[in-house]
Amino acid sequence: MPASRTIYPRRCRAQRRGAVYVVVLGAALIVSLIGMTGLMVARLQFRRATQAQDWNEAGDLALSAIELGIKEINTVSTWRTTYTNQPEARPIAMGRGTMSYKFVDAALGIPGGDGSLNNNTYDPVRLHGIGRVGNTVRVYSVLLIGDVPLDVLRTTVATSGFLNVTVPTTASGGPLSANGLLTEGSIINGNVEAGSVSGSGPVYGTVTSPAQAKAMPDKTVFDAYKRMATAIPYGGGATWVMSAALLSNAVNPFGSTNANGIYSIDVPAGSQVQVLISHIKGTLVIDCQDAAKVVVNGMTFWEPNTADLPILLICHRGTSAAVDTIQPAAGTITEGSTVYTAQLKGLIHVVGATGAPSGNLRVDLGGGGLFQGTVVIDQDARTTNVSATVNHDANLYLNPPVGYSTGATMKIARGSCLWEAAP
Repeated sequence: MPASRTIYPRRCRAQRRGAVYVVVLGAALIVSLIGMTGLMVARLQFRRATQAQDWNEAGDLALSAIELGIKEINTVSTWRTTYTNQPEARPIAMGRGTMSYKFVDAALGIPGGDGSLNNNTYDPVRLHGIGRVGNTVRVYSVLLIGDVPLDVLRTTVATSGFLNVTVPTTASGGPLSANGLLTEGSIINGNVEAGSVSGSGPVYGTVTSPAQAKAMPDKTVFDAYKRMATAIPYGGGATWVMSAALLSNAVNPFGSTNANGIYSIDVPAGSQVQVLISHIKGTLVIDCQDAAKVVVNGMTFWEPNTADLPILLICHRGTSAAVDTIQPAAGTITEGSTVYTAQLKGLIHVVGATGAPSGNLRVDLGGGGLFQGTVVIDQDARTTNVSATVNHDANLYLNPPVGYSTGATMKIARGSCLWEAAP
């Protein structure tokens, strides 16, 4: 009897062939998906690379626009009237994109400016540089300040009127200056520049007379600084003795602090404020009503909060006679473990009343304390008892405080570059 054998159904072979087909199809699908994914990744990477290139080029164009704007300002002397606040200049094609710029007024103490570029010559301006490449827009801005310091910052003491020297005086590093008459009533060790001179006191230096009258700071700079100040209420009485150990941007014994260390005081008519603060690291802006006075005659170390700010501004509003006394005492001040030499270190600016008669304001300087900087007295004023030591600070002229340079040409203020939102 023949041996038996097993016969498998033919459909099992068909199932194996179907399974192989599915496997091959799946593999092909996976390969296809991998290829499509790779293509999408490549496209995404290309897009990102293009966007990065656009971003970088737009940034370069924005910075180039700033350079172009500065060049425009410094070659067009009438730029403050030629341009208006905010409108963007016509875009200029460059490479794959365009660049343009706009000027934005940055009036002191007014967020966003006052909307006018030409209402004075000292206002800073914020220059926006705009770069566009494709859909990418980038904007940088810088603050521009006047590049020409006022000539009064080259002096130790400068008046728009008279200067009467009645005690032996040393002016080191800068001249004593008077647009009017300088009276040599005592020994002067230093140079003199004056409209005219008289007196018999010897001058151990160069006398230039008649000297060209020096331009005084814009009177409105006082109001600009007052807008930036935090008010300190007047303490009351005919004389308010303003006494404290320290006044700074972080410490104000008389009220709220100011981030820039700028504080204002309104002195009522006929009253006076006496500043007896051991250490001031900041700016006092003192607004004197008719016949009000300011006295600084104690031992103090007074410096600005930052080098681009003055230390003392005084404005007289009335036409009655007034005498300010700025006669710091000599000595030292101890603050914790630090010892300071008493001195007034920085720019002092006294503004007389508009329309006041000649000589109604007098500023007495002296007392033996050290002046390290420049004292500017803006009126037909008489200045007596000039301190025995008045040292000029060359940095005031090289880097003028804001408001004490002219804006015919401009430069970038240090540390002022910002990344702005796209328009």
